[in-house]
Order: sequence, then structure tokens, then C-alpha cells
Amino acid sequence: MFESLEVSFIEKKAPKNMAEIQENLWKNNIKYGPRKRNDYLDVSTEDFSKHFTHSIEGKLINPSTFNIFRDSLKTVRKELQARLIANLPEMNLNEVSS
Repeated sequence: MFESLEVSFIEKKAPKNMAEIQENLWKNNIKYGPRKRNDYLDVSTEDFSKHFTHSIEGKLINPSTFNIFRDSLKTVRKELQARLIANLPEMNLNEVSS
């Protein structure tokens, strides 16, 4: 009986006062089309190695590329251990006086 009507535009009336402007602010942000679903908690594709921080001395700290949501600690353990040993300071215990 009733045919579906498709409205392709919204007719806006000129506001009479500030209350009408505030009341209709949301209408300016309407986007037509199919809804897109975003999972804002999905960080599997995020590259955390680009997020640098600063140490107390003001130096840049380069973060690890390990991502707990994407990588497995079981498979990356040896690489992380080799990187840790390479970054340890060198010490000669024979030169240290007790």
C-alpha cells in the first residue's frame, strides 16, 4: 500500500535562537550510507615500535617491537634474550675494588 520513500536530503530551517542551534548541532554530522563497524580495541595491526618515550635524562627510549596481542613469547624468547645480553653494560670484575 505504502511505497518506501528515500530521502536524499534534509531540509534545514533557519534557527531562531541559540537554543535551536544547540538542539540541531547533531544534524550537521549525519553521514548517509552503510554503517562501518570499528573495533577500537583491536591493536593487532598497531606498530608499537613507533611510540617513543623519554627517559629521566631526556633521552629517547626505543620500545620493543614485541606485541602481546600479535606475537608469542614462546617463539620470540631467544631473540629477546640475545638482544638483552647485547645491551647489557660490559663489566670487568677484576678491576672492581671491594
